[in-house]
Amino acid sequence: AGAAPAAAGVLDTPRVHLGDGDGRLVFNFAGAPLVYGGNIAGQGAVDLYAGDLVLNGASTNTGQTTVRGGSLAVNGSLAGPVQVQTGGVLGGRGAVGPTTVASGGVLAPGNSIGTLTVNGDLRLASGSVYRVEAEPAGTQSDRVDVRGTAYLGGSVLHVGPQGNFTPNQRYTILTANAISGRFDSVASNYAFLDPALSYDGGTVSLQLDQTRSLASAGATGNQRAVGAALAALMRRGRYHRTLLP
Repeated sequence: AGAAPAAAGVLDTPRVHLGDGDGRLVFNFAGAPLVYGGNIAGQGAVDLYAGDLVLNGASTNTGQTTVRGGSLAVNGSLAGPVQVQTGGVLGGRGAVGPTTVASGGVLAPGNSIGTLTVNGDLRLASGSVYRVEAEPAGTQSDRVDVRGTAYLGGSVLHVGPQGNFTPNQRYTILTANAISGRFDSVASNYAFLDPALSYDGGTVSLQLDQTRSLASAGATGNQRAVGAALAALMRRGRYHRTLLP
């Protein structure tokens, strides 16, 4: 902690026990992702300062995990609370304890498209980002299942993947026992998509509407003519539409 990231070492043990509260496991590394499949137990702290860390094991540690930088993918489970600070990213398709994402932090469920479960409350501060991928030709998307109350703030950002999006498809991106507040904004990295959010009880949905034509994106007459021709081919199913970021 406090030093510059170094090349990752090796953590070769099926269990790390952090004691009654004063133990601390620090990850601060550079290079390839580090994958650990063992159990982290006890009541200590887990701190990620730098690096891409993947936790595949079922960890029973009840202390706090703090993502101070880098990215943490939880594909197994963490029993204790998780805090994502500015510059940190939390993802994976496993389960975590009560989770707070501070301003400048990122929540990005899945390893690509997937679902992250929060066993407790989820708090997304103003200035945080919920990054969502959605299946272009289907109904699946990133999702957070909150087994408590979701306190919403910050922004939703649709980031892909590219593909032939079904017009006006609605994706469920969050479910919770209860929802408090609303996201501050929603945006997409794709120029021809206009995203919108809807709230229905304990569910938040993302809808992607194509509101601009290819022809309208052209700056010259020739560009607009090419755009119109491509749009006509897509309507006849002869061209695979990719909505460009």
